[in-house]
Amino acid sequence: SKVTLLVVLCSVISVMLCGTLSSFKSMTVSNEDAEQIMSQTCKSSAQDLDLTLSKIEQSVDTLANITTASIEDFSRFKKDDAYVTEITKALEPIALQFAKETEGALTYYIRYNPEFTEPTSGIFATKNTEDEPFEQLTPTDFSSYDPSDLEHVGWYYTPVNNGKPTWMDPYLNSNINVYMMSYVVPIFIDGESVGIVGMDIDFSKLQTQIDAITAYDTGYAFLVNADNQIMHHKSLEYGTALKDASSQLDEALTNNDNQYKEIGYTYNGEKMVG
Repeated sequence: SKVTLLVVLCSVISVMLCGTLSSFKSMTVSNEDAEQIMSQTCKSSAQDLDLTLSKIEQSVDTLANITTASIEDFSRFKKDDAYVTEITKALEPIALQFAKETEGALTYYIRYNPEFTEPTSGIFATKNTEDEPFEQLTPTDFSSYDPSDLEHVGWYYTPVNNGKPTWMDPYLNSNINVYMMSYVVPIFIDGESVGIVGMDIDFSKLQTQIDAITAYDTGYAFLVNADNQIMHHKSLEYGTALKDASSQLDEALTNNDNQYKEIGYTYNGEKMVG
C-alpha cells in the first residue's frame, strides 16, 4: 500500500507539474502572439492613416507651391489690387480641381495677408456633402476680427505664426453639423507672409478608419492630438485630457521612445495593454 501510495503521489505531482509548465508555456506563447499581433496591427494601421493624411498634405502643399509661383512680382502684389485679382482668377479653376481630387474635402481656400490686400481677398469655396458641387463664397472679412480671435480666424493666424504647415484640431461646423479638420500651409516670399492655402476635411472619414482598427475581441484604436487630448474615442468625449482617463497611458504616449512598444496601464479600474 505504501508503494502504491508513493506511485500515485508521484504521478499526481508529475501531472500537476507538467500541467503547470504547460499552462505557463501556453500563456507565454499566447502573450507573445498577442504582443506581435498588436504591434503589427498598430504599424499597419498607422501606415494607412499616414497615407490618408499624406494625400491631403500633398494636395494642399502642391496648391501652395502653385500659388507661390503665380506671384511673380511680390512687390506689385502688395500694392496692386488688379494684379491680386488677376492671380486669383487664374488660381480658381486650379484650386477647384485639387479640391475635387482630394477625398473628403468639404472646403478649400486661398487667403492673402490682410495687411496689404483687401480683407476679403482670395478664394473660399465649400459644400455640405461630398456629393454636392463646391460653391464659391465671399471669403471671411478679416477686418471684422482681431488676429487674436482664434475662434474665428485662428485657422489663418495659427499656421502663419507657426511658420509651417499645420494640422488644426477637429471642430464642429455648426452650419452643416459636421466635424472637420483642417490642413493649412502658410506662404512666405523672402521671409514675408503672403497668406495661406488650406482645406477642411470631413473628420468622419478618419473616424470611420479609426473605428475599423481592432485587435482580438476587445482591442480598439483611438486618436489624440499633440497635447494628448482625445480627438476620437469609443467612450471618452472629444477634448478629454488623456491624463484624466489614465495618467499611465498619458505618460507613456508622451515618451516617443514607446512607439510600437507594449504598454501596460489601468483604465476604468481594469488592467489594459496598449
